[in-house]
Amino acid sequence: MHATVFMAMSLDGFIAGLDGDVSWLDQCGVPDAPLGDAADMGFLALMREVDCLLMGRGTAEKLASFQLTAEQWPYGNTPIYILSNSLQQRPTLPGNTHLLRGSLAQALAELTLRGHQHVYVDGGALVRSCIEAGLVRRLVITLAPIVLGQGMPLFAGLSHAVKLRQMSVTRYANEFVQLEYAIESAESATLMSDRGQQAAVAGLEADTTRRGADHA
Repeated sequence: MHATVFMAMSLDGFIAGLDGDVSWLDQCGVPDAPLGDAADMGFLALMREVDCLLMGRGTAEKLASFQLTAEQWPYGNTPIYILSNSLQQRPTLPGNTHLLRGSLAQALAELTLRGHQHVYVDGGALVRSCIEAGLVRRLVITLAPIVLGQGMPLFAGLSHAVKLRQMSVTRYANEFVQLEYAIESAESATLMSDRGQQAAVAGLEADTTRRGADHA
């Protein structure tokens, strides 16, 4: 299993304001610039590549606050998993959403059991956790032409440096710039992550078997 991160970020490294505000994304640069076929900035291509999306509570609640209709929902029928140990129920969203509890390793094991291989990870803290777990192989970061000064950071708090290899740079007419990187150590790190997931999968399967025996 591996993951892709696809996010917008201010020039100084924030993905949202302190209160979770992201309205600045629609206000900076040249909002009315004609983007033509590039209007989605690669999002639709990404959605054709991944087979599920993993997000945290904050991202899910922000999505719910937009009150999107089924017609406006950008993820189609792609399964969306919300990893949270504090939510009592899923936020009201129009898509194919599921609530997961437990650790990240347990969540990834559950996704593996469900047959998922390529995960789109969204949300600052969860992205950092997935990078440190060796799950992320590709970063697609769209830089917005704005400096926020403060807010919710994307990378701050990582416990170690992460070496990147630049794959592409795309400049858009609205003055946003998209940077695509591969994480150089992701292959070996992913192998270790996969071993951890396999152990977690074995634990889940054993737990399921045990519960079945208890109810026999």
